[in-house]
Amino acid sequence: MTYVNGGNKNFPWETNWLNFSTNIGNFQLTTKVTSAVNYNGWVYPLTKNKYYTMSQSNLVGDWSISKINDNTQMSISFWINISTINSNWRNIFQVSDQNINCCDVGSRSPAMWICPGTTQIYITHGTSTNGSSSPGMSSYQVPLNTNVFITIVFNSTTMVLYTNSIIQQTYTYSSTLIPALSTASFYIPCPWSSFGGLKIKNLKFYNSVFSENDVFNLYKSNMTP
Repeated sequence: MTYVNGGNKNFPWETNWLNFSTNIGNFQLTTKVTSAVNYNGWVYPLTKNKYYTMSQSNLVGDWSISKINDNTQMSISFWINISTINSNWRNIFQVSDQNINCCDVGSRSPAMWICPGTTQIYITHGTSTNGSSSPGMSSYQVPLNTNVFITIVFNSTTMVLYTNSIIQQTYTYSSTLIPALSTASFYIPCPWSSFGGLKIKNLKFYNSVFSENDVFNLYKSNMTP
């Protein structure tokens, strides 16, 4: 088997396609198999292959740096490790058209926090009628001092939250998600919340709407936290 485009022999689904060659007598059969999803994406450099402690606000730049075509149809993944409970909201990322916290349309498209007094996850995304539409706190609480793989999938009117490839929360928005402007402010984390007591690794944004099977394969390919 020949791996193409930088393929990984342990995780071949990460390649765009593979070549399979089989010898049958003097006849050689070569088949191209197209991957169902593109696992390439933009990685926040400070988290690439290492844990980054969220100790201060950071304006990454314009949202265009992420190379996401449409943030209403995208996926996000990262490892998280929370060491302490905090009495304040702790932001992980936020995209804001107006460079404000809330709640004009486009001010949170999307954003994610760890909730105060707990380790529950809170995700919002702006819609055509609501600048901060959210299903509320997830029932799942991230265990302290434990590496957990988070995946978030947005698809036009829906959001699905996974931890270690297991669905923890699904939500259907009352109206269509709105795309962020290419000039929107992109924070990891934002300046309007607290930080500290947690770290993240390989925060990555994808131009793909991952299926449940895609998320499982992605988790398998990232099983070394």
